[in-house]
Amino acid sequence: MSYIYTHGSGTVEDPYQIWTANDLDGVRDHLGSSFIQMADIDLSGWDWEPIGSPENPYLGTQDNPFTGKIDGNNFNISNLSCKIQTQPVGYIKQAGLIGMAEMATLVNISLINVDIINNFGSVGALINTVGAGVLIENCKVNGRIEGYGGGLVARVDNIWSNIQKTTLIHNCSAFCDIQGDGEIGGLIGSVSSNQPPYSVKISNCYAIGDIHSDGLYIGGFISHIDGHIEITDCYSISNVAGASFVGGFIGHYSQENGLIKNCYSVGKVIHQTLNSHYYGGFIGFSGGVVTPINCYYNSDIAGCTDDYKGEPRTTVEMTYPYLDPENIYADWDFHKVWVHDKPTSKYPIRQTLRGGQFIIDTCLVYGADRAFCEYRYLAHILLQKTYFDNETLMFGGYDVTQHIKNIDSKIYLPVRVIAQDLLKLKVDWDEGN
Repeated sequence: MSYIYTHGSGTVEDPYQIWTANDLDGVRDHLGSSFIQMADIDLSGWDWEPIGSPENPYLGTQDNPFTGKIDGNNFNISNLSCKIQTQPVGYIKQAGLIGMAEMATLVNISLINVDIINNFGSVGALINTVGAGVLIENCKVNGRIEGYGGGLVARVDNIWSNIQKTTLIHNCSAFCDIQGDGEIGGLIGSVSSNQPPYSVKISNCYAIGDIHSDGLYIGGFISHIDGHIEITDCYSISNVAGASFVGGFIGHYSQENGLIKNCYSVGKVIHQTLNSHYYGGFIGFSGGVVTPINCYYNSDIAGCTDDYKGEPRTTVEMTYPYLDPENIYADWDFHKVWVHDKPTSKYPIRQTLRGGQFIIDTCLVYGADRAFCEYRYLAHILLQKTYFDNETLMFGGYDVTQHIKNIDSKIYLPVRVIAQDLLKLKVDWDEGN
């Protein structure tokens, strides 16, 4: 019997309302319907089975993707857990909130503190397999992952679909530590894409974390790309380690041409074996015709060069106020897309992170007397380990600076503070000016 929702009818105009973990689990019974999340949801105690699934030839099952719409409504889904450590029936199994989506819309979804282990398949905390015609926008993930895939998405694959539609991923982020046997990307595992106009387009996204593997195809942003893709205004702050085809932004880019524009990577690029080859500060290896435009990597931190078109820059060149402003971030849009992050990392960040937010990418009000603020302390990831003693973070009228300094800088835990007056709730940053 299909799950029965208390509120909504499942249409775009009147979506089913998701209030509880059971409501979220019920989505699997209505794969073509529309949903809106109405409260924070804690999945502690659930061994989550992905919603929707791709074909499994071992079990003789066909594609059964999610084809509807989920609006997370800027509420959180916390403690998503899936641990596949023994051989499953069917030999392979996917892990993530959603197993497969095609012709679907996923917006405003926030996954906090995911803990996923999959020793027999791929992992994408938000969605495992993205088919054709999918829109993913304003979604974010943080936590720990073990398995091959990516922090947000395991793989994007619209190359075999009969549906001629572009797949769009916009304004999304992953803040995850990931380890596995290979083919790991900070945001996305692999991309297999059709030719324009039905390709894959990724914009205004970022990945932060540590990615470790003894295998092939390791990228701070995407592990492996096969086909045409457009990536614009994205960045990776990730340390990456692997055997071969290891890149600060992309591990391996094969065959076809594409567009990579206005992106950067910061982090160590480590080759794990003496026989390692094909590794670079921005792209590990490119076998096709791709020339990144205005894309940079931090040569001080990467520890290697880049033969595949990423432009090396030092820390003082890449961070504000920029040693040579005419020689970096040329033609980047600092009016609508980027902002100079003066008080913290000093690297350019998305406009949605502006306003002295100490790398706060979400500030949500929920309930009558609480405020939730998820922050990113980027200095540790940048290997600087610097605390800004002369700067103060105010949230909801409270000085939470010391609280931030006392928390382990791996930062998966949120800062929770009481806001006495939600109408006046704000995030202030005192730069000491």
